[in-house]
Parts: sequence; C-alpha cells; structure tokens
Amino acid sequence: MPEGSVIFKIIHLSSPEYPEYLELREAVLRRPIGLRITEEELAMEEHYVHIAGLIDSRVCATTALVPEEGNKMRMIQVAISPDVQSKGIGSAMMRFIDEYCKLRSVEYIWCHARESAVAFYAKNGYSAEGESFEKVGIPHRLMHKSLVVYIMLRYPYICGLKLKTLHNTRH
Repeated sequence: MPEGSVIFKIIHLSSPEYPEYLELREAVLRRPIGLRITEEELAMEEHYVHIAGLIDSRVCATTALVPEEGNKMRMIQVAISPDVQSKGIGSAMMRFIDEYCKLRSVEYIWCHARESAVAFYAKNGYSAEGESFEKVGIPHRLMHKSLVVYIMLRYPYICGLKLKTLHNTRH
C-alpha cells in the first residue's frame, strides 16, 4: 500500500474512529504480552493528542502525543496494523508527527521504544540514549528527536535570529 493512500488525522475520544483506534493499540501492543488497557489509562487519554492513520476509513496506525512542559512531547502507543507494516506507513506517521509538532513550536519529542523498534526510530531521525531498560516485561530504549534547528530556520522571527541577521547585513 503506497503511503499516499493513508490519511493521518487528529481524533478525539468522541470521534467515531476512537474505538477502532483503541482496538488496534490493544491488539498490536497489549494482548501479545498479556496486558489490557486499564480504566486509569483511559481516564488520562482526554489530555492526549490522538493521531490515527486511515486507509479507506479503516484505522491502520495509531499514536498519542502527551504535551509536557518546556515545549516537549512524549510519544506513546505507536501501533501499525500488521497487514500494512513495512509499507512506509509508520515513517509517514512520524513525518506527520514532526509537522504537527513543528507547527506548535515543539522543540523535543521523546519516547520509550521497544528494543525491536529502535532501528525504525533511528531511521526516522531519533537518537537512542542510555542503556536498555525493562518496561512491561520488554526491553526498551529512550529515543528522542530535537526539532529546534528546524524551528530556528523556519521561524527566525520567533527565535530572534532575524534581528541578528539584519544587524549583520548593515556592516
């Protein structure tokens, strides 16, 4: 499936796609390791930015962004439907996340990536930090990506760079 046929959108808890979004996360991330999404976790979801990838109105990709202080976002619950994995949809979703964050002046995105997904995140511009650690019984790594350089180049007025540039051109 070419990535052009996937539409990414922000959904809300009341969106008609949300039940299917939750089911995909549960099927890909939780059930295989014997876990279920808890009521406590669901209660926190109203504060998250939910992103769904859709092919012909079917949810095929999910993630949630958790806003944090200091222009940071934590990315959680990245899931791609098994029937469309390795077809570029995950990378297309990472690009959507980057653009969403850049437009909101987010400077830093981070996640706890399963060790099996570290190469995927690295391919999409994330860097690993520290040693592997266990989370929900699975080895994970801290992965992060800085968006600061992009924001500085794209929006120099916001970053105060234009004043310096104007000042330097006068001499």
